[in-house]
Amino acid sequence: MALIIWSMNAGGSERVMALLANEWAVRSARVSLLALTEEHKSHFPLHSSIIFACLGLAPGASQKPGKITTFAERLAAPRCSLQRTQPDVIVSFTARVNTLTVLSSFRMPVPVIISERVDPSMWLDTQPWQFLRSCTNRLANAVVSPTESVASVLRKMAGRRSLTIPNPVPEREPFERSCTSRRLVGCGHPIEGRGFACLIESFYLLHQRYPDRSLTIAGEAEMLMKLEQLLIERGLSDRVHLPGAYNNPSEVLADAVIFVLSSRYEGFPHCANRSYGSRRSRSTFQLQVGTVGNRPRRCEWFPCSRW
Repeated sequence: MALIIWSMNAGGSERVMALLANEWAVRSARVSLLALTEEHKSHFPLHSSIIFACLGLAPGASQKPGKITTFAERLAAPRCSLQRTQPDVIVSFTARVNTLTVLSSFRMPVPVIISERVDPSMWLDTQPWQFLRSCTNRLANAVVSPTESVASVLRKMAGRRSLTIPNPVPEREPFERSCTSRRLVGCGHPIEGRGFACLIESFYLLHQRYPDRSLTIAGEAEMLMKLEQLLIERGLSDRVHLPGAYNNPSEVLADAVIFVLSSRYEGFPHCANRSYGSRRSRSTFQLQVGTVGNRPRRCEWFPCSRW
């Protein structure tokens, strides 16, 4: 089988892709993992039998379809790789990669399963990509989403081919939290949709009343650098920590008294899964609510209007 994703950086979708690839490899399946990016690395460990390849598309290659000739060139690399590996099934993650996968495998005698990782009603792409997405979702053999609420949106785009497969919730892990912890934690890819700037602004208000609290935002270090100027402006450099990415988010979640989900939209938040699987109970707050499925116990939701 062939698994296709944009990159294998430290993100939630990448973690699930690694889990799937490793599990199928353990079951003696022939697995090829294709990353469209130029980055020839995987943040997550992969089974030794997995064929991991980076197709070397430029960083901006998924930003817009552009000219027809250029777009056709983008489809050629994954199609050549798929023809070379000859998989029995193709699985792809994330909206634009799904579109490229369906188009690059067109007329190949292989079933294509695509997985939407965010709520399409909350994340509005550019018009060319939205048009292509609506077309290619109907061409896929199945469209998978992590929650039924997202699946109901996708059924309007893909018909009865939309299925729901929840993300895995990890078993409780033996990390202990200090009884005196006053730490709030947010984590994930620090892109604009994560709402980390809003989280910092909210913590600034909280810090004025509770100066002993601290905040940790875990994610890829080079992206978190963009938040440092905001910390300087708010005088929070000594209370907000940006430690970079963790291979196992449970390490940073273990010392959290509250996990904060600040995303503007999600399919279902992978880091929240980790917090639910924690040994210690904690409250989970969502500052800006997208569609995240059923509300777990011990959680409070705060829509953005409350802020």
